[in-house]
Amino acid sequence: MKEPALISIIMPVYNPGQYLHTAIMGILNQSYKHFELICIDDASTDDSVHVLVQYQEMDKRIRLFFHSKNAGAACTRNEGIRLADGKYIFFVDADDVFEKDLLERMVQVAEREAVDMVFINYDTFIDGEPYGLDIRGKYYYFRKNFSQYHEKKNCSKEILRSIPLAPYSRLYASEFIKRNQLQFQNLKSSNDVYFGIMATSLSQKIVFLDEQICLVHVRVHEGRERISNRRNPYDNFMAYTYLLHEMKRLGLSNTDIEIVQERFLENMLWELKECTLKRRKEFYEFICTEGLKEMEIADGNKSANLEPVYRRIAESFCEKSLESNWFEENSLMGYYIERSERKLIKLFEQFATRGEKCGIWGAGKDGTILAGICAENHCQCEGLIDNNEEKWGKTVFGFEIFSPYEFLKIVDIVIIINQNHFNAIYDQIKLQNKKIKMVSLNLYLKHDQDLYSSTIIVSD
Repeated sequence: MKEPALISIIMPVYNPGQYLHTAIMGILNQSYKHFELICIDDASTDDSVHVLVQYQEMDKRIRLFFHSKNAGAACTRNEGIRLADGKYIFFVDADDVFEKDLLERMVQVAEREAVDMVFINYDTFIDGEPYGLDIRGKYYYFRKNFSQYHEKKNCSKEILRSIPLAPYSRLYASEFIKRNQLQFQNLKSSNDVYFGIMATSLSQKIVFLDEQICLVHVRVHEGRERISNRRNPYDNFMAYTYLLHEMKRLGLSNTDIEIVQERFLENMLWELKECTLKRRKEFYEFICTEGLKEMEIADGNKSANLEPVYRRIAESFCEKSLESNWFEENSLMGYYIERSERKLIKLFEQFATRGEKCGIWGAGKDGTILAGICAENHCQCEGLIDNNEEKWGKTVFGFEIFSPYEFLKIVDIVIIINQNHFNAIYDQIKLQNKKIKMVSLNLYLKHDQDLYSSTIIVSD
């Protein structure tokens, strides 16, 4: 009888406190038993070392390693890769929660399909709040019938546009990582950008676990502990420039490189909106004078193959001042809505055919664009929803704007435009009406697939 494949689970440990018990037990209690848990303590100052030693005495599948000085998550994960003996590698954090059949589901597909990576679904929850049915944001990533869609050469562009970069979002074939000498960058933030995107670009065969089940529950810490509060926007820049240089050195496809350039521009917009006012001016000048050149998109000819919206972003950096605040108003979603009129009409036709009443959440700029398309093409839509009381009762292209309390009583499906607020909107809707389904317009428009054969519709 063939011996089960060994999975090397790499867990960096740095002051996880009370959550370390939950994370370790979540692994030890897995239905799939053939694994090694490589725990590397990165100079914790809490009682993590004591806890780890106790668990190793209970279960010899745990391998312990200790740092005398803090090296950071990236270096610690790289060390775990070197230490791993398994056929597969899976990265976990020391404060997250795992479904009991996580390993079993991943390894079954990996063994059957002989792939480089198996992507899974995960969700997030705020520390101190429950996870489960009413989770905070279901990370359902696109997939067609995966028996036809996992050959990477057939879907490179779609995958690279929006694959999750989190280390815990996928199971890796160990041989694939080591053959390609993949490593996490030694950065305090954005250290998974190079690893995640390069692995995807180099891979030949990928599987998306075709189930609407979140197998990893990622704990999000509020307040000072949040990683976003410790971010350095220059880390994001360095991650993408290094990625670009390596992709060119390896002779990877121009299509993949263009997607990376587009993701870079999108990330720079996000960094500008998130950083402090004092740092924003300095970082904006840096992008304009050096950043675009490093990413080889300052020259109009070099950016000609980018999607129009990204060309406009690059041009805006070159031509507009920080004081104009153009980046605050820039809407990638508005662009996707405008260019996807036929697909949007089909979306509303599907709802009408099924007898489902739908509404649009968000009466801002993007919601107005979508309402205009609905009006022009006589799409069946019950109206718009917005939390801003000043908008209630007003109309947009003939569609009334309602309060959530009033509107959620009469619709079956809500189209959510703002992906950044999806988690909060999800919670708000489910508190009032658990039967309502939600559509992430962001995922629907970005991926070439049929709505009802995908996992873009979110419901309990």
